[in-house]
Amino acid sequence: MLKNYFKISLRNIKRHKIYSIINIVGLAVEMTVFLLISFYVLNELSYDRFHKDTGSIYLVLRGENDFLMAPTSKLLAPALKTELPEVINSTCFSKVPGTEKLLVRYGAKHFEEDISLTDSDFFKIFSFSFKEGNPDKAFEGPNSLLLTETAAKKYFGSRSPLGETVQVYMFGRKVDMKVTGVLEDLPSNTHFYSDMFIHYDLVRSLGLDWDRWDNQILKSYILVQDGSDIHSLSNKIREIEIKYHKSAGLEKLTYDLLSVTKIHLYSSNIKFLSATGDIKYIYIFSVAAFIILLIAGINYMNLSTAFSLKRTKEVGVRKVVGASRSSLVRQFLGETVVLTFVSLILAVFLAQFFLPAFNQVSGKSLSLLNFSPVFVLGVLLIVLIISIFSGFYPALFLSAFKPVALMKIKSTPKMKGVLIRKGLLLFQFSLSIILIISTLVVYNQLFFVRNT
Repeated sequence: MLKNYFKISLRNIKRHKIYSIINIVGLAVEMTVFLLISFYVLNELSYDRFHKDTGSIYLVLRGENDFLMAPTSKLLAPALKTELPEVINSTCFSKVPGTEKLLVRYGAKHFEEDISLTDSDFFKIFSFSFKEGNPDKAFEGPNSLLLTETAAKKYFGSRSPLGETVQVYMFGRKVDMKVTGVLEDLPSNTHFYSDMFIHYDLVRSLGLDWDRWDNQILKSYILVQDGSDIHSLSNKIREIEIKYHKSAGLEKLTYDLLSVTKIHLYSSNIKFLSATGDIKYIYIFSVAAFIILLIAGINYMNLSTAFSLKRTKEVGVRKVVGASRSSLVRQFLGETVVLTFVSLILAVFLAQFFLPAFNQVSGKSLSLLNFSPVFVLGVLLIVLIISIFSGFYPALFLSAFKPVALMKIKSTPKMKGVLIRKGLLLFQFSLSIILIISTLVVYNQLFFVRNT
């Protein structure tokens, strides 16, 4: 039976080529926009979710009242690991203070690089993969240097850089560093970004006095036991600083813990934390994607009901020879599903074609290959729902006509169709106006953020 409906649907699509092309192209364009927005939203929501213990990793925030900032003392992370049984492990991380990038030289090659300070526990907490070197002993000493794969190729080409010495110009001096590991390039969906990593012990070996409670310069991350009371743990962290940081004015001190999965989208009000996302834009874009799909469905309904009068005699003949209303509904819904899936296939190709331009505008590096089967199944489910939603009314509209009325083409069904189409058009235009206004608001906000 389904095979028969499928054959009839294909036959009708071929018979009404212009109508089918208009519907397929219209749906494909709107689905392309929906897919691109979905790629963006899914990527934003995926930040730092690839770590093995991602649900148990937290960033320690310090401040007073509602004023919170990311930097803490270097002494905090080891103290938390030692004194709090809830804390399994801890680490610190920071860009080298004082400059955005540092000059790195190897022979005649020299470039400016993003370099970060951290320790060996960083790679035990966060799941960043190594291409060369031992992750458990990533830093062999204070002068150890870890490179990303791209940075390694820039200086050493295809040969292994392990054991090579490069010069890093930092803190007003030239420091010889030994390469002890190569990492895969950091994923684009993490709030960390760095070309190279050096151990915090280098700071001590250079005679810099950063190991003080009053020197808040590094971010502290902790890995906690499952089921830990985060609010209670925040209070314990406050008590530890008060215990060790013998200073006046700490009674107003507050601590908070922010899940690593929320840093990208929920930290716009946190000082000295360079997260670039904002959850409110995810809500806006998600609503926009839904509106676009809704407009696509309404547009399909309008075209279908407008075209339905050309198929009245076909429906009349089929009813005369015994076709039931339910069989007609199934046939018309089948045509809608076929048209929608053809549109989806075209939309996938269009999305792939426009993805480079979209990446350039959004600052992303999205790829169709990066999305999971769950996402694909979700898209297929949404398409199926839209197919049923879009095709249900036209199917009922056509199948409800009486055979005698269809043969005579009376005006009553036509008038009902016109009134409903006018209502749908009004609703569609209203949605379009909302979408345009939302787009202008988002654009102006993004322009303001980028230029302040």
